[in-house]
Amino acid sequence: MDRKFLVSATLLLVVVFGFSGCPSTQQITLVPSDGKSANVEVESEGQIKQQMTIPGNITVFKSSKPVIINVKEDEQTKTGSYSVESEPTALLFIALVLTSPLTTTIGAATGEFWEYDNQTLVPVTRK
Repeated sequence: MDRKFLVSATLLLVVVFGFSGCPSTQQITLVPSDGKSANVEVESEGQIKQQMTIPGNITVFKSSKPVIINVKEDEQTKTGSYSVESEPTALLFIALVLTSPLTTTIGAATGEFWEYDNQTLVPVTRK
């Protein structure tokens, strides 16, 4: 077998399987804007991911869709909502140039090419 063909085929397989796979996750640190704790509900992909007290960390699947932080009303806090947007990574542009459309589509679908800020300041309004 031709050595050049073997090397090319191996590189192609590495690229295809390297960019495709399970959904990617990312940890986001949520910090209340006033520095005091607040209760929130985190929505990701339209589903309630977790109810938690912030400051704290949440792990979400990477996606092109926003993560919604709903501040829960209590004796001290007013209800509010905040959207955490993701941005495409440089990996997306590299994949568009160097790999097949199928690999790029799989990578985009699994969230591999999207990233949220590692720390997000959540606006909290007190009563």
